[in-house]
Amino acid sequence: MMSVLFFAAMLFLDLVLMVLFRVDHSAIALSFIPGAALVYIAFETMEEPLNKAVFWAFFTGFLFDLLLFNALFDYAFSMVMVVIVVRIWSKHLSESIIERIMLGLLLVFVREMSLYGLALIQGFTTMNVQTWLTMRVFLTILGNIPVIIMVLMWLDFQDGFDAKQQRKQRRKERVFWYRYK
Repeated sequence: MMSVLFFAAMLFLDLVLMVLFRVDHSAIALSFIPGAALVYIAFETMEEPLNKAVFWAFFTGFLFDLLLFNALFDYAFSMVMVVIVVRIWSKHLSESIIERIMLGLLLVFVREMSLYGLALIQGFTTMNVQTWLTMRVFLTILGNIPVIIMVLMWLDFQDGFDAKQQRKQRRKERVFWYRYK
């Protein structure tokens, strides 16, 4: 239940940041696209089975497609790609904060590049890669550093909260295991 609450908070944070920082589709100004829900889902489902992680990523992406009035399944497909990248790359990482931030930035980059590939294939954009990287991805990656740090702090808080709830539950248990040996 607590993870659903945190997911809703991250989704709300993304939507508020998207309202505050509008995306310029004309490529005249730099654009910032927050990735709080993306990073939260990727890190939250890192230890889950692959089918559950892909389901949550697809659901989150589909929700973004509906809320942002994007082409259907663009964000859903990119979120699934991000979860697969997390699976591949997280096997080689430790739990240091720098590596987790770098993984979060890689996730944002993979999402943006998969969205560019989908837009290019579908004919929604004629931008070249250099323009896409400078006008959309550059500020998105820089702006997501504090967002990723905040998401990691929320995840650490959630882990501490879950551990505290488990300790409370175990203190209430009154089973004498030595009698059942």
